[in-house]
Amino acid sequence: MPSEATPPFDLTDFGCPSLSGAATEQFSIQGVAPRVVLLPTTEEEVAAALKAASARQLTLAPYGGGTLQEIGYPPEVLDIVLSTRGLNRIITYEPADLTISVQAGCTLAQISAALAAHGQMLPFDAAGTDRATIGGLVAANLTGPRRFGTGSYRDLLIGVVIAYADGTVAKAGGQVVKNVSGYDLMKLHLGALGTLGVLLRLNFKVLTQRPVDITTVITGPLNALLSLAATLATSQLSLDSIELLGPSSLRDEATDWRLAERITGSQAGAQRKLTDLHRLADSHGCRTTTLGATEAQELWQDCASFISPGTASNEGVLIRISVQPSGLSNLVSTVTSLAHSNNLDCSVVAHAGDGTLFARLAGSDLTAAFRPLWESLTQGHANALILAAPGNLKGEVNLWGQLPSGFDLMRRIKAEFDPHRLLNRGRFIGHL
Repeated sequence: MPSEATPPFDLTDFGCPSLSGAATEQFSIQGVAPRVVLLPTTEEEVAAALKAASARQLTLAPYGGGTLQEIGYPPEVLDIVLSTRGLNRIITYEPADLTISVQAGCTLAQISAALAAHGQMLPFDAAGTDRATIGGLVAANLTGPRRFGTGSYRDLLIGVVIAYADGTVAKAGGQVVKNVSGYDLMKLHLGALGTLGVLLRLNFKVLTQRPVDITTVITGPLNALLSLAATLATSQLSLDSIELLGPSSLRDEATDWRLAERITGSQAGAQRKLTDLHRLADSHGCRTTTLGATEAQELWQDCASFISPGTASNEGVLIRISVQPSGLSNLVSTVTSLAHSNNLDCSVVAHAGDGTLFARLAGSDLTAAFRPLWESLTQGHANALILAAPGNLKGEVNLWGQLPSGFDLMRRIKAEFDPHRLLNRGRFIGHL
């Protein structure tokens, strides 16, 4: 979908391997295919490609594993897709310092394997870890169940190297935990969907794997589970995850509301937490079951898949709404009631520890039924986002519900970093 004003160009202009013609279809973004796909293998090639694209005023979208490309609007214009999968090296890893520096095209599975060899980890939950790239995960900032206890991308990211639209390369943050120079600039790229620059390299502080990892599932009435979740979130148990699971939300097709918890620590410490968890569940009239290792792994994988736009059905809608944890009970009631009144099927998973709810909605007349539901929800909740939806619906609703109060500032930041709107044009909040 090139711009009519875009001049022809020679693929050799960009100084890296490329694809054109029908081969570009595999890199389509929400049905929009680029004119050319660039396949750089070095950071210098990325910078040179951006410089060449900028000189010709060509629009460009970064592309990692493609697992999160459903987030945001379709691109207004897409001349070039720049694949980061060739940037797949671990630059430095210092187990003793608990830090790692990786290129943006490294997959989460690749990084996890390298860290696991030294008993360390990055506690990031994602669907398709063999495809999901670390640059794409940070650019989307879609965090999973473990963010409650072990931290999110924001907590563990300590430095980045970025290439801007004109090919300029800059650094922010550092490579050691104590270095906080450039902190604000680094955080700008979290969740920006690649609209401000192309992430080249990311530095993280890593965590030590704990010897014991226990998953429990608690069943009971919804109100009791939500009350228990509020108690657990403010307790001294230091749980890794507190996840609310709605009926039929995961592949096990359970018909009850459930609360899933992840307990880690030493053998003695984890057992103490488990004993306290049983006591608290009993006091709320709920029943606790401890899962085996295989069942636990499947449950957490299913939670990551549920919240991933890449696994959302083409016929359904996946939404995310965030509230204070104390407001989660009202939010669950509102979403499920609105879905029922609009004749939509609704399944729910929520990070009960921090008040982030994900809902999948489907129905025979989804487009007509969803619009009034979304309008009702976004009137009372500013932190709302449609993560995935059929293309015709995306053209009829505001994906972010309401423009944030700081939208004018966001627009000025975009103009500063990408004045010609060449990077992921139109895909972010307010079609930035």
